[in-house]
Amino acid sequence: MEDRYHIVRRGAIAGIAGPLIFAAVVVILTVAEYDFLRGLGWHPIRRNEVYWPSSTALGPYGWLQVANFVIFGLLMLVFAAGLWRAAKARGWWRVGPALMFVAGVALLILGFFKTDRPGAEISFSGTMHGVGFMVLLLSMTLACFAFAWTWRRDPYWRGLRWYSLDSGVLLIAPLFIPGAFLGQLGDYLLLLLVCAWPVVVGARLRSTSSVPG
Repeated sequence: MEDRYHIVRRGAIAGIAGPLIFAAVVVILTVAEYDFLRGLGWHPIRRNEVYWPSSTALGPYGWLQVANFVIFGLLMLVFAAGLWRAAKARGWWRVGPALMFVAGVALLILGFFKTDRPGAEISFSGTMHGVGFMVLLLSMTLACFAFAWTWRRDPYWRGLRWYSLDSGVLLIAPLFIPGAFLGQLGDYLLLLLVCAWPVVVGARLRSTSSVPG
């Protein structure tokens, strides 16, 4: 049980730290590379063809964003391991953690393959980056729904089931809303949702591992 306690605890810390680090680096790079991003055609409010925050990896400090994706991915793998060990039953209870593991792998893909510049010919790296993004979005959305389904039977987690369900709905909502309506706010919303869910769930997971058992 001691090993389980440490795995769950490390997973909880990773779930909290990973998104916070990622979001902080994205904000810092966006400010540092603002002129570069604007040169690509990016606008902080109006809709554009620049894939933010992936486009920060193309700038003068791009290596930081590459490392940011990789670190986030590795921490999400640790988070998934903690959720897996914390699951009280097998079967459907393990679907959510497995999907979070896939999300971690998707983040690694986003780090290893860069997006293309706007207007450039589609490259293999850009294609793989797009695949990584779609896998991340799909796996996190399904994970939110899977956790919402299993948590309805757990008194401790039940309070987060509606939050998880709402997060899943909001993750896919921008796909059905015209980009011109949301503008750049759609990208901000996705970043917020992708980062907020692991932090909220990681905080609850950490409290479950406060006492070794």
